[in-house]
Amino acid sequence: MKKFKRGKFKGKTISGFTLVELIVVLVILAILAAILVPALLGYIDRAKEKQDLLDAKNCLTVIQAQLSEVYGKNGGVVPENGTPILNPNDYWENKRNSKTSVDDINATAKTKTENGGVEDNNTFARKILTTMDSKGNNDNKKEDPYCIVFAVGSNAINTDTISPSTTTHDKYTVYFLFYKETKSSTPLFYYDGRWSTSYPREADGSEFLTGQNIVKSGKLKGKRLQFYTISNESYRDLPNNRGFGTPEFWNWVKSF
Repeated sequence: MKKFKRGKFKGKTISGFTLVELIVVLVILAILAAILVPALLGYIDRAKEKQDLLDAKNCLTVIQAQLSEVYGKNGGVVPENGTPILNPNDYWENKRNSKTSVDDINATAKTKTENGGVEDNNTFARKILTTMDSKGNNDNKKEDPYCIVFAVGSNAINTDTISPSTTTHDKYTVYFLFYKETKSSTPLFYYDGRWSTSYPREADGSEFLTGQNIVKSGKLKGKRLQFYTISNESYRDLPNNRGFGTPEFWNWVKSF
């Protein structure tokens, strides 16, 4: 630090920083910022990802708990005539069109009954979203997760392709979960007891399911999965507003 004198303070020495010293300090601060800011942002991102993972695990737990409740209400059996354990939107319409319940199901929608009426059957989804502190029917709570899809053992009418090892319990057990907290969040996948940030695939990179949603390998080999959604805002961003159950939707999921 350089000492200098000014005329009106005659006889006194005043200490101060020179311009060069100030520049050096600023350069040092800029270097520290360049090092620390990315680290801090990375820490924030990792903390957010950890929170999303906790939310996803909570979601899985809540879904499984609700399925167990449905299992108890159903007397521990699978509904007759291939009716899915959670009634699908337009199920009877699909049935009249010779479609089976292997179709993807929106568990949040109202359901057409066999006689053409409409039944409010979104209690399952509403309970899950409310338990997760999502808005549900209460606008004072936080927004619903951007997208939640889960799969259990299929209860399709055509069981020819289902392994004999498929049990009633399989149809009330969550085997797959796709969770995306926000539009920009890292997607999370649960499959075969493991979590990852990419769509599950075989070792050769191929899809883990066949065209009939039948698992190709592993301990679930031969089992058919039934997919449900309980929260899906992605349709707003997909081409032509194509949402859950469409090729556009599944191509989007598989892109991660």
